[in-house]
Amino acid sequence: MDRQLLIKVLSIVGFGGSGKTTLAHEICRKIQGHYHCQAFISVSQKPDIKKIIKDVVSKVPCPDGFIKDIDIWDQVSSMVKIRELLQDKRYLVIVDDIWSTSAWNTIKCVFPENNCSCRIITTTHISDVARSCCSGGDDRVYNMEPLSHMHSRRLFLKRIFGTTDYCPDMLKEVSDEILKKCGGLPLAIISISGLLGNKPVDKQEWEKVKRSIGSGLGRNQCLEGMNNILSLSYNALPYNLKTCLLYLSVFPEDCVIERGRLVRRWVAEGFITEERGLSSEEVAENNFYELINRNMVQPVDMDTMVRLVPVESMT
Repeated sequence: MDRQLLIKVLSIVGFGGSGKTTLAHEICRKIQGHYHCQAFISVSQKPDIKKIIKDVVSKVPCPDGFIKDIDIWDQVSSMVKIRELLQDKRYLVIVDDIWSTSAWNTIKCVFPENNCSCRIITTTHISDVARSCCSGGDDRVYNMEPLSHMHSRRLFLKRIFGTTDYCPDMLKEVSDEILKKCGGLPLAIISISGLLGNKPVDKQEWEKVKRSIGSGLGRNQCLEGMNNILSLSYNALPYNLKTCLLYLSVFPEDCVIERGRLVRRWVAEGFITEERGLSSEEVAENNFYELINRNMVQPVDMDTMVRLVPVESMT
């Protein structure tokens, strides 16, 4: 069998607000002309398979009454029918915001392996889920990196002043400090620039915004989308991970934390409960790596001297 004809999956993984969905849409925009049909599926924490099937069917030529019939069929019958519908189609699909491996294992059954060089792009903030999406030899995981300072600045200035290379001299220093707090996250930069765009071009006003980041600024309507994303990611954590993550707030901004030091502190604070066959420190290390896996903290060095930079909460 020609490997070029098989379905290929690209899984984009990164912290909430890092631009995963935007990148997926941009990829599709550039290659969509080579496919019979394209679809965008938003999964979220509780995927509705019937709705997912309807979203796909709405983008595919299908017999009259097909969509209405989906409401009558059970889930298995609906999946069989959509597979039949896609059997001779070269399709391009974005499966956005997958939260679990089990969700992906169900969703992928909707898409037949039809030797038409179909492509699926998935997005998730959980590294294990991204890897589970890529079981084929030609599948790829793409890790979103924070924007560089240069690209952060260009996005920031474009959103506020309409150009990528102009910033009043009096605002250059405070704008750099604001961008440092945004940590290279596009959604954070867009949200903050939207807020600043509604304020006077005044250094004192910008200083107020800078000081407010991380202390109630999330109540502003301009930041509602970012606040929702961060809240979803946090609320989905099990209790033990929430406690460990919240503890990072005791460290100064931009502090680089060594793994062993952090693990010992978690244990000393009583956040860790021993599990069968594992010591407290081993459980704490598992928590540490799970926070990295969920992209709730940003790793700096993955060797034996693991360090990380806490991802600053903007809420």
